[in-house]
Amino acid sequence: MVKAIIFDMESVLLDRKLSLEHFLDAQYEYYRTYFTEVQKQDFINYFITYDKEGAVPVKRVYQAVIDELGITYIETRELMQDYTVNFPKFASETDAMKETVTRLQNRGYKIGVIATGEYEHERYIIDVLGIENYITHTIITEENTIGKTQLIEMCRALDTRPQDTLFVTGDEIVDAVGTGIRLINTKEMKIHTMIELLNILDEETIT
Repeated sequence: MVKAIIFDMESVLLDRKLSLEHFLDAQYEYYRTYFTEVQKQDFINYFITYDKEGAVPVKRVYQAVIDELGITYIETRELMQDYTVNFPKFASETDAMKETVTRLQNRGYKIGVIATGEYEHERYIIDVLGIENYITHTIITEENTIGKTQLIEMCRALDTRPQDTLFVTGDEIVDAVGTGIRLINTKEMKIHTMIELLNILDEETIT
């Protein structure tokens, strides 16, 4: 029986595409004088395309955008610094995220969140999303993807057995094989809103 649920923050709780659209719109306006002959929507679209939903390091994404659009008056370093400081301000939640997490908490589930990235950056995103009070434990790792080490560490922190734990992710390359943890991949299962998780938890195959 599922007693704890671990969420992959970047691919499940955070609407990365929407957050990026808002941030990049603001970044373009702030640095508009440097983006001569570059359309705002091109700047946004190229970044989101190269970003591959967070799979590519941001520094590489900016460099690719600069090269593709022929931006010559500003360096990757400055845009990267702006991203590090200001992107979390634009963090947006996925559809029905907070409602779902609240209802899971009310049902008595222990809730863990694993985030990948620089500690202060990820902590800031969690604060902006306003989910701290719903989380039993948080792990922030600088690894590019979540793996067995973080999942087992989270089970220990939540004081739950792996076989009683569900991991919800949208990352197609997460490695949970051999942990005993049950995996739900929102992309593979075509889950469009987090509220659908409540129905999945009610199914006998999960509980």
